[in-house]
Amino acid sequence: MQYKYLPPSPALEGYIDYYLVIECSKGVERHPVTVYPAPQAEMVFNYGDISYEQATAGERIKSSDIAVSGFFTQTTTYTNENNLAVIMVGFKPWGIQPFITFNAGEITNINLSMEHVYPGKINEVENRLKGAGTIQLRIQVIENFLLSIIRPFKPDELIIESVKEINRRYGQISVAELARSFFLSEKQFKRRFNNSVGINPKLFSRLVRFQHILQCMDNSKVALLDTAIQTGFYDEAHFIKEFMNFTGKTPSSYIDENKRSSLGTYLDEQFRKSLFYNTIYR
Repeated sequence: MQYKYLPPSPALEGYIDYYLVIECSKGVERHPVTVYPAPQAEMVFNYGDISYEQATAGERIKSSDIAVSGFFTQTTTYTNENNLAVIMVGFKPWGIQPFITFNAGEITNINLSMEHVYPGKINEVENRLKGAGTIQLRIQVIENFLLSIIRPFKPDELIIESVKEINRRYGQISVAELARSFFLSEKQFKRRFNNSVGINPKLFSRLVRFQHILQCMDNSKVALLDTAIQTGFYDEAHFIKEFMNFTGKTPSSYIDENKRSSLGTYLDEQFRKSLFYNTIYR
């Protein structure tokens, strides 16, 4: 399996955090890609064979070739037994809104075919992706498409700063404290945050904290109770409940069943370069 992490062009760096290219030929051993809940929306451009997805306790369904997904609060596993070739676009927390015609909250836990958003345009993008001979040319096809659909959008600088503060605090900050620090009422802050990001600040903070939990659990020498306390839980029971809400399994089961893949290790190293670093792949 080959993978490459690439930055966006200057024209899109205010909205996009990275491009992730994953390719694997038919017959080469590969493992399912498990994506854990994260404070990030994505677009996926598949130029290989059919892929499938399965959410926790859900049915296995065919993935759309070109799709947009909102923030996920459930774990999803993706499989492709043939020719795997996909480019994932990871957006900054506020970055998806200019590229869709609705609030990002409407596609929470949903991979929506872009054909439903921009009918008539997607077939041409698919053909150009499959006809492009290099990764650089495919990225250019995607960027040209994104630049063709971007809507006028002025980022809310206050909300961007609040997102950065939530990340700095690993999600361990209340909505009330955030609102006070930016001289807004809670109602005003929640409204502006939802308009810019697509989900409410409490859920966003929970997702950031969950990602911090995964990072802490990568250190097998740290006891679960210590991880619970370090990530802001008052007791282990509430920590386990939150973990199960996001993954469908206990922290102990997660540690026993999940082994870090080469893809996960690579992404772990790359995402540390980003303010919005997330350990979302295994």
